Amino acid sequence: MEELLQQAQENISENVDKQQKEKLYLVLQESLNELSGLEELNKTYKELRDQAIKDLYNVGISAQSLATTTELTRQMIHRIVKWNKDS
Repeated sequence: MEELLQQAQENISENVDKQQKEKLYLVLQESLNELSGLEELNKTYKELRDQAIKDLYNVGISAQSLATTTELTRQMIHRIVKWNKDS
């Protein structure tokens, strides 16, 4: 009887561990899916930001002013403007 009880407890423990692992994998997959969606959204907003920076720079707003507003470096503003001119 003791052996059956111990075996039942081990089976329960194995099933609980398996269910917990499956649940954790589902959480991981959902997280990865959400992050992937956020990466696309981030890319879209960066493109919009870069275009706005280029447009403002082209109408005479200084790189330093844009850097202060966007919290990017002046050098990064120049890279964005140059990159957008090349593409």
